[in-house]
Amino acid sequence: MKDKLAKYISIITSLYITIPFFGLFIIGVYSSSLKEFLFLGATYIFFAGLLPMIFIYISVKSGNINDFNLIERKQRGGTLLTSTGSALLLIFIFKFISAPYPLFCLAVILTMTNLVFYLITNYWKISMHSGSFTGMVIVATIFVSSYSLFFLLFIPVIAWARVRLHRHTILQTLVGSLVAIAVVLICSNILGVI
Repeated sequence: MKDKLAKYISIITSLYITIPFFGLFIIGVYSSSLKEFLFLGATYIFFAGLLPMIFIYISVKSGNINDFNLIERKQRGGTLLTSTGSALLLIFIFKFISAPYPLFCLAVILTMTNLVFYLITNYWKISMHSGSFTGMVIVATIFVSSYSLFFLLFIPVIAWARVRLHRHTILQTLVGSLVAIAVVLICSNILGVI
């Protein structure tokens, strides 16, 4: 029963869900119309979520990656580089179309977080679940409302699930969250939003 619960928690809080969820939330706040929300949201989903998922799908089908969960640390590099490049393209697109500044900042933060996680993953298995969830909560707190901090209460639950499933250690989940917080705060400071 506990393993099943841990699995569901891991699925619901995976970066493939949290990054789109929080991103669309932020886009919704800064969109001036439904048309703008749909355009910016579709652009964001394509570059922040769909392209990396396509890379993973192709890699699994070709045998370069064992599974969609990226359990093996050494198999995460290509996905993180793809995510970094895809988020970098999102920066240029949001800049080119004059998207609201917070969305440009979101793309910068995604790019830098992916890059930092890629660099760490070359040497150590950091928790992308904890990192992506925590990072997106902090971004939502900065750009939308301090009430977003409520979601931080879920971090111990995510850590429990990842440890319970033997995907990470407690330290890997903790470091994932702390690194994400640091990247978000540093980028936000450089971008002049805090």
